[in-house]
Amino acid sequence: MSARLIWAVQAAITVLLLILVFWRLDIAASAQFVARTPLWFYVASLALLCLGQVVYAYKWQLILGAMGIAVPFRRVLAQYLIAMFFNNLLPTAIGGDVARVYYLGQTNGYVRVGTSVAVDRAFGFLAMATVGGALVWWLDISTPAFRAARDVMTLLFLMLLVGLLVLARMPVRRVVGLLRRWPALVTVASWLDRVVVSARPLQQRPGVIVAVSALVIAYFVPLTWTYRTYFRVADGVDTPYLGVLAVLVSIAILSNIPISVNGIGLREQLHYLLFAGLGVSRELAVSASVIVFSQLLVISAIGAVVWLAAWRRRADTAASPSLDPQPGDALGSRR
Repeated sequence: MSARLIWAVQAAITVLLLILVFWRLDIAASAQFVARTPLWFYVASLALLCLGQVVYAYKWQLILGAMGIAVPFRRVLAQYLIAMFFNNLLPTAIGGDVARVYYLGQTNGYVRVGTSVAVDRAFGFLAMATVGGALVWWLDISTPAFRAARDVMTLLFLMLLVGLLVLARMPVRRVVGLLRRWPALVTVASWLDRVVVSARPLQQRPGVIVAVSALVIAYFVPLTWTYRTYFRVADGVDTPYLGVLAVLVSIAILSNIPISVNGIGLREQLHYLLFAGLGVSRELAVSASVIVFSQLLVISAIGAVVWLAAWRRRADTAASPSLDPQPGDALGSRR
């Protein structure tokens, strides 16, 4: 299936999901919720979302450092913001990861940086599936949407856990040797060998993996406050903290299912279906989703500014290779 056909299918599903969300949505009521929310909330929630991106950038830097890739935090943060820009610009959720690998890989090796991004993703999903799965099993909520989220996260947790255990015990050298016997797979064997060599330092730094997992969960703490506060100030609805946390982790996982363009439509459906189990109306849940997504777009716009500034500096100094900036220099980093 070609990339264009995949995008067309995703676009069609996105439109269908949005129609299903807004078909019976009282848009006037949603707008009223947004209008009655005080300004201080929007400022505070945007600040907390910005802090969350800083936490995620630091999480990635921990992995890079453990792999022996020394990159200043300013540059890591810039790369992460640029990735957010690409992630919201390109019609695929993988766009941001490709941007991280492409730009940072220019000076630190594509395989090594690609391995760091894969590890970042894998352990991030594992941490979310562990906590989210435990919460949805523990909470006494039996709506069909919650049961479906519980089953999906349990399956994802088991798949990731088994996959990591298999990779940890796999006789890689033997596998690489077998692959090299086939001329058509020599390149794959070399690539696999380089990935293993890049990831090997992480096996000796288990504390880094624990810290990475903790930072993933830490990201959802202020985000949970944001949602609970919005529900309370906009409509007077008091929601349980752990319930909201479980819903947000579930949405973060399930919205990555590649059936729509950048999760649009699917994310709003998940807000409506899962928050309904906590007594939150469709209008209130969807308006919360729109607010948070719009603020993430604001942060993505900052990433666009960083990317454009680095691109302009690179163009201006093209005649001086020694001064050629890499994406990320716009935040003041130096190689």
